[in-house]
Amino acid sequence: ARRVEPLEIVHTGRRWYFVARDRLLHGRLVGNSIWLAATLGLLLASIGGAIKVVAPGFLGDVSWLELVLALGALPAALGALLLQAILLGEGRAPAYNGIAVAVAAIPVLSLAVAAALGDLSASKTLAIVLVTHYASVVLCGLALREDGMRLGFDTGLARSMVAYSLRTYVITMLGFLLLRVDLLLVNGYFGASATGVYSV
Repeated sequence: ARRVEPLEIVHTGRRWYFVARDRLLHGRLVGNSIWLAATLGLLLASIGGAIKVVAPGFLGDVSWLELVLALGALPAALGALLLQAILLGEGRAPAYNGIAVAVAAIPVLSLAVAAALGDLSASKTLAIVLVTHYASVVLCGLALREDGMRLGFDTGLARSMVAYSLRTYVITMLGFLLLRVDLLLVNGYFGASATGVYSV
């Protein structure tokens, strides 16, 4: 079974409250999570694209193709995180673990095949990551379909969610930036190759 980190439990726990309150909220919670992931993902992707246009040197030798593939995965990465959190909140650990294993296996197997064929590059690796994130969203959607998924945005529920979990989201985002800012700096000053070595 997949190990759940303490920070992930805190982040997810903010959503358990809504899941446990009323089963009728499940479908609306899924819909809001999808809207939130799409909106924030597109916003972050736009910021990344703007940085490439305004200060191309900051991203080193990252090409537009590589950047588009990386930024294109953001909505799905956020969506998968939120939908998996709902699964945990519903106490559906087997489904959560099954999706986690499947999602972990996709890039490993794909990268192994690409490496064996001698056809591995940065853009192909990013494409595999992008497909993996969207596959995770699809698998989560299938697992949550019995919740009566509603794709509309529930403004009242969104206000309650934000009021209840805003501080946790801010702390999580700052923690993520703190962990990743060094990679951005290395990439900006030394290029993508050095960043790849440094990240290992």
